[in-house]
Amino acid sequence: MKKITLLLFISFISCGKSEFKITEPVTEQTPPPPAPINQHTNAKIIAIKQLNGAIMFNKLTYTLNDKLLPASLNYYDSVSNTLDYMVQFNYKNDTIRVNNNEWLLMAPGTNNVLKHFIRTTYADNTFDDELYTYTYDNSNRLIKKRIYVNGAVKEDYYSDYAYDGNNLISCKLMLASTNQLIQESKIKYNTSQQIKPWVYLFGDAFENNIYLPVLNYGVKPSNTVSSIITDIYDVTAGKKIDTWSSSFSGYVISKDNFVLQVTTNGDRQQGLGIYLGTMRFDYQTY
Repeated sequence: MKKITLLLFISFISCGKSEFKITEPVTEQTPPPPAPINQHTNAKIIAIKQLNGAIMFNKLTYTLNDKLLPASLNYYDSVSNTLDYMVQFNYKNDTIRVNNNEWLLMAPGTNNVLKHFIRTTYADNTFDDELYTYTYDNSNRLIKKRIYVNGAVKEDYYSDYAYDGNNLISCKLMLASTNQLIQESKIKYNTSQQIKPWVYLFGDAFENNIYLPVLNYGVKPSNTVSSIITDIYDVTAGKKIDTWSSSFSGYVISKDNFVLQVTTNGDRQQGLGIYLGTMRFDYQTY
């Protein structure tokens, strides 16, 4: 029997709405841009730091292997800089194994993630299996995600993604059995501010947001994001029950167009993870 019910799913994504306001100026010196400085530089994120003033709240760090795929992940929680979660990625052909209960399958050539399996075990020794599948169009844009729970033949949930060029502008999470909307994110951009590949902005990335900076899910936006507004719906009552609204400003961008810093005010976009407050980004060039 499925433990993951629609009611529990909605409760998970709508609870714990939080706001984060910058209360003091950032005093830590802005990190240097990746070197060398030229328009042909490529780089991947290897660290994300969340700050409020001079205090660092959360940090994600990554190491990359010789194929520029993630080798390890460390998540440090709160001001104590305590290691809260770590992953060693193990590769066999096109499969990434995180542990005995989690694996991902990549597409040959693009290394785009095609499948992501997660088994969650509970205190009473029961478990839930979730299989996520990802579909891309001919422009290498993620256009659909399907979620199968406990071996279901037909998807239980799905997400549709819409774009303007490479910029993701809409993400809709749906209940498959009735095609009812559960969550919708709308994203706006500073179209005059061009950047190198930075981060994915999938508002429904509850299963993989800590992997998004270093794994491939198609193209990334070409411009900096200015706002994300996410509406949450109760499909049983057929009405909107919450809204998360976030603004992005104060960009620091290197001469070769990599985002080094941004400040996010408003609500936490829970599907995106730690992107709230002042965020700093470190890169490894190649």
